[in-house]
Amino acid sequence: MKKFAILVASLLVMGVVCSAQQKDNEASTLTAEQAKSVAKILKQHNVMMNFCGCCEKSSVQCIKIGKVTYDSVSVNVSGVNIETGAKYSRIIDVADIWVPQLRSRRISDMQCVGLLAGIQCDPCMSPSLPTGKVGEDMLTMELDGLMEADSKKHVDKAKSVEFKDHRLMKKTDLVDRKNIKSDMKKRSSLNGKRFDKDVAPVKKVIGNK
Repeated sequence: MKKFAILVASLLVMGVVCSAQQKDNEASTLTAEQAKSVAKILKQHNVMMNFCGCCEKSSVQCIKIGKVTYDSVSVNVSGVNIETGAKYSRIIDVADIWVPQLRSRRISDMQCVGLLAGIQCDPCMSPSLPTGKVGEDMLTMELDGLMEADSKKHVDKAKSVEFKDHRLMKKTDLVDRKNIKSDMKKRSSLNGKRFDKDVAPVKKVIGNK
């Protein structure tokens, strides 16, 4: 009976600690700067994983990120569950959200968003890497996002160069116009004072009477 009581007490303590750990992560509101950092990290990815490492039982949700918004205390993610197709929308717990790290075009690790953003949180345990069709879909979506971001970067760079060239052309055209205008003014002022330096002045000869 005594051993049973000790066992029950131990389980209760473990449950309270685990529950307190989970609530601490969930209740830790973010600062505006932290929320901005987390949102920025999530916007660099096409997929994420929702996994509570501090929970006694936690299902893994692999999410295709659709939209990321934030305010002064929290970050909200909307998307679709890759495995079930169900809609996903919630204010996230930064200790429970994981993004893939790619190496050699493979998912080599899952990284906690809270830790990446420099936030003091305890994810307790890392999730396993996604496998099977879900893992393949996550990898494909993440690679597509990287290619799209790279393509956009090249387009933006080309637009920037084109804009600079356009400004240079306008500046050159403006200088040319000023030069033409100045030249026209000079010619106009000389029109009233035109004379031929090579022709000697004609003297009027008055005969003797």
